[in-house]
Amino acid sequence: MPQLFAGAACLLIVSANWLPAPAQTGPDTGLGFFWVHFADASHGWVGGDIPDSSVSGHRGTVMATTNGGASWNPQLENLSSTPLSGHFPDARHGWIVQADGVIAATSDGGTHWNSQKKLNVLLDSVHFADLTHGRVSGALGTIVATSNGGVTWEEEEAKDAPSFLSVAFPDAQHGWAVGEGGGIFGSTKGSVWRAQDSGVQSQLNTVYFLDASHGWVAGDGGRIIMTTNGGAKWQRLPDVSGNVNCIRFVDARTGWAVGSAGMILGTVDGGSHWRTMNSGVKSNLEFVQFLDARTGWAVGLGGALLSTSDGGSTWQAHHATLR
Repeated sequence: MPQLFAGAACLLIVSANWLPAPAQTGPDTGLGFFWVHFADASHGWVGGDIPDSSVSGHRGTVMATTNGGASWNPQLENLSSTPLSGHFPDARHGWIVQADGVIAATSDGGTHWNSQKKLNVLLDSVHFADLTHGRVSGALGTIVATSNGGVTWEEEEAKDAPSFLSVAFPDAQHGWAVGEGGGIFGSTKGSVWRAQDSGVQSQLNTVYFLDASHGWVAGDGGRIIMTTNGGAKWQRLPDVSGNVNCIRFVDARTGWAVGSAGMILGTVDGGSHWRTMNSGVKSNLEFVQFLDARTGWAVGLGGALLSTSDGGSTWQAHHATLR
C-alpha cells in the first residue's frame, strides 16, 4: 500500500533556522476547521485548511491531541486539498476524506497515513461503524463502502441520489446519507440505497443515528427532522434560527447542534425544544462531538476550536500550534 504522508512528529525536529515561526489558531489566522473527532477522552483530531501563498490559497491540515486538547500539534500539514471529514473508531485507527477524492487511513494514531483510494469526485463525509465496516459519501450521489478496513472500496448504488453531504452508520448493516434538495437515502443489510421522504426541500447538511431506529437530520434554514423507526417516517421538529451544519446526540433526549454565526444549541427533549448556548465566537461552526452528556468539542471557521465540560453551558477556546 503506498505511503501517503508521514506524521508531523519528525517535521518538528528539523532545524528552526528555515521553518516559519509557529502560529496560533484564532480569529485572524484564516484557518478553518471542518471536523473534530475524539476516539476517547485523550485522543482527538481536527481537520481543515491553512492559508498559504499557493495558487489555491490554502493547504489542508490534520492536527492531533493526546492529552484531551491541552495541546494540539500538526500531523499532516501539506495536503493537496481540504480534509473535509475524519473518523477514528479508536486511538490508532482513523480515516479522512479529501475534497480531491482521496481516502486515506492511519493505523498508528496518525504518525503515518496511507492512501487507500482516489475517486474523481469531491468526498465530504466518512463514518465507520467499527474497524472494518465504513462508508464514504460525496458529490453526484457517490457512496463507497468497505468491509475490510479499507483494503478495498466498492461503489454502492443510490439511484437518482443528490450530492451527499453527510453519512452515518450506527452499525455495520444500517446507514443513511443526506444532501441537496432535502434528499435522504437509507441502506439496510445491503449495498442498495433507497430514497426516504424527508418532507423538506432545503439542503440537509448533517445526519446522526444513535442506533438503527433513532436518528436526526438538519440543514439550511434551521430545518431539523427526526425518526424513531429508521426513516420509515420522518417527523419535522421546530425550525431553529440559522443554518445547522452538524447535529449530535448522546441519548434519545440529549443533543446539540452547531451552525452559522457561532450558533450552538442544546436540547434535553430529543429536539422538541432547543436552548441557545454562548459559544463566544461569531464565525460559522462546522462540527460538534460529545463524548458524554458533559464533555464536548465544536470547531469551525476562523480557527474556532472549543470545548465544554458542563454540557455546553460554557465553552473554552483552544489554540493549535502551526508551523
